[in-house]
Amino acid sequence: MVLITLTVLASAGFLIYAVIEPDGAVWNTLLGGCFITKTSSSKIEMSFAFACEFLLAVLMLIGIWLRKGSGRLWQLIYHQGLTWFFIALTFYVPVVVLKGLNLSDAMNMMLDVPLCLAMSICATRMHRGLYEYTHPDEAIRRYRGKYDSVAHSIADTNSVKATPIVEAV
Repeated sequence: MVLITLTVLASAGFLIYAVIEPDGAVWNTLLGGCFITKTSSSKIEMSFAFACEFLLAVLMLIGIWLRKGSGRLWQLIYHQGLTWFFIALTFYVPVVVLKGLNLSDAMNMMLDVPLCLAMSICATRMHRGLYEYTHPDEAIRRYRGKYDSVAHSIADTNSVKATPIVEAV
C-alpha cells in the first residue's frame, strides 16, 4: 500500500512540475497566442507516468490473482484491470516513443489529448461498472425525450420530464 501511495504521489508531482515549469510557454505577439516551448523536457515526466500506470496495473492484477474468488465482483475487477492495462499500454507507448524521438514540438504534443481522453473514458467506465455492480436495481440508462437527453436511474423513470431546450415561436 505504501508503494502504491508513493507511486501515485511521485507521478502527480512529476506531472505538476511539467505544467508549472518556468519558460515552458511564451506569448507570441505577432500571432497573438501562447505557444508551448520545451516539449521534449516532458519526456521524463511522461515516461514516469507510463511506468506508474504500468506498475499499478501489474500490482493490481497480481493482487487480484493472488486473492481470486469465484464471484462476479472478482471477474469484473479482473476484466477491468486487463482492459486498463491494455488501454494504458496502447495509448502511452506511442506518446513516450514520440517524446523520446523529439522530432518536433507538434509531434511531441500530438498524442497527449487522445491519451488523456482514453484514460478518462477508461476510468469513468470502470467507475460505472463498479457502481452498476453495487446498485443493480439502479443501473444507469439513457432516456431520450423529444427535446433532450437525460441520464437517470431506473427507479426514477416516472419522474423524468422532457423540457424543450429552445422554445418554439
